[in-house]
Amino acid sequence: MLLKPQKIVFSFALICCIALRIYLKLFSINPATGFYEGNLTAASIFNWVLIIGCIGLLLMGWLSSKKMAVPIFRSNPGMRVFSVLTGIFALVFAGSTLLEQVDGLLNLTYGSNIVSSLVLSAVGIFCLIVAPIVSGILFIVIGLKGCNGNQYHGALLLFPVLWQTALLLTTFMRYTLMRSASDQLLMIVTLLFIVPFLMANGRILSDLNPEKGMRQLSMFGLSFALASVPHSIGILSAAFANKTVEIGPSLYAAGFYLCMGIYAMMMVFSLKKQ
Repeated sequence: MLLKPQKIVFSFALICCIALRIYLKLFSINPATGFYEGNLTAASIFNWVLIIGCIGLLLMGWLSSKKMAVPIFRSNPGMRVFSVLTGIFALVFAGSTLLEQVDGLLNLTYGSNIVSSLVLSAVGIFCLIVAPIVSGILFIVIGLKGCNGNQYHGALLLFPVLWQTALLLTTFMRYTLMRSASDQLLMIVTLLFIVPFLMANGRILSDLNPEKGMRQLSMFGLSFALASVPHSIGILSAAFANKTVEIGPSLYAAGFYLCMGIYAMMMVFSLKKQ
């Protein structure tokens, strides 16, 4: 596996993206609209570093998965700590949006077909209310019990995948007119990467084709972390400076994706060559 080159590229891109994202959130993004203002040089540099970094990490992960032996996975204390934190923030995130999700589901219109309305409402309740709660509890248990020698049911590990897939779809539809705004665009990129990462996480922890899971992890783990960590730190830094964007992810969402991104990074760093 090309683990060392991936770590070098990831570390360099992560430091650059975090510094640029904090600068952009504090000085270049209008909190009222979420769009860039003034000189766009820093925004262009951030976008190019993020794009090239993610593509480079995906390419190195793909090449290594085709040519090299499957690595060995061993969980580490840092991964367990951030698994617990991820679970806690998942529950807080789910609780903070519970009323919003219920109200949104009740106000959806599906036409005259009552059966389809009930089915879609049930799917929405399951994916956006039940799945986040189960996911939060699951990550806390994973962090407390650890991964080495413990297997988790594959069906349970699908709950985070369902939750984030549903969030991806609802986020894209809800902010169709605003998806070019900085935070919304980064949120969609983060969600695009977290879904395959969670699928890899599920394969490994459930011991269902863990070899394929580790190959997927080497491709998507660091790419997801590179998108989510700067995005979340930017939101948190703007909040501390009282420059929170009115339309965008909440602080609870930022905390969740920050912890999940670090968890993904720790998970990839735990891979060792055979």
